[in-house]
Amino acid sequence: SCIPTLAGCRNEERAEGAIKDITAEIPSAKVTNIRLDLGDLKSVKAFADEFLSKYERLDILINNAGVMSCPKMVTKDGFDMQFGTNHLGHFYLTQLLRDMLVKSAPSRVVVLSSEAHAMLAAKFGMNFDDLQNEKGYTPWNAYGRSKLANLLFARELDRQMKEQGAKVTVNALHPGVIKTDLIRHLNPLMRFGFKMAVAFSGKNVPQGAATTVYAAVAEELEGNGGNYLDNCRIGKSSKAGRNMDAAKRLWEMSEKIIAEKTSAF
Repeated sequence: SCIPTLAGCRNEERAEGAIKDITAEIPSAKVTNIRLDLGDLKSVKAFADEFLSKYERLDILINNAGVMSCPKMVTKDGFDMQFGTNHLGHFYLTQLLRDMLVKSAPSRVVVLSSEAHAMLAAKFGMNFDDLQNEKGYTPWNAYGRSKLANLLFARELDRQMKEQGAKVTVNALHPGVIKTDLIRHLNPLMRFGFKMAVAFSGKNVPQGAATTVYAAVAEELEGNGGNYLDNCRIGKSSKAGRNMDAAKRLWEMSEKIIAEKTSAF
């Protein structure tokens, strides 16, 4: 029988549509949705609370949601939209579910990064003096830094799991160039260019999901975490993406940011 799968989606109507598509193709699939808005830490907390009250284990956590190259916007908590949604939302969610992941071991955490971390953020790395992109915002650079943050978060989480002896394998990955709703914030010219890139070298949705599935279930990755995966194999990230001092610093700063915002929850 199929393993129960939970989708955490902000748009409940679209979530129900996706669930109908899945169950039409796989009638035995057990897929449900709990509303989750990664740009709202109260929503993240509510999601985690409901999940922990309804379920007894968590075998695989896939941190997949995100926003790409949007205009300067902020989350409900006042964070830069891309850093807040792509990194801080996932960071907080994973922390809230961490004990269950450890209890459910062997388990896995899959973090979707992107090759954009190398193309857009590798030269300067994380800008710890301006994590919220308040000084000279450019959409693509902000996106690249958020994807670098995803990778550094995955590496540090895996290091911590190994240090505490937990059998929780954490890997980050580049899914490839895929035509998805992420392009909604691009201007017409950039949207056209992105579609051309997809047409010539991109992936369809199943191909784009393949490396995520590989990270989630491949036997050869059991206990082999802290990697950057690409095309269903272990790849090589930028030097900035391997900087464990930066990973630790990002972790500590993220903890502080989250603690300050959630102290009243």
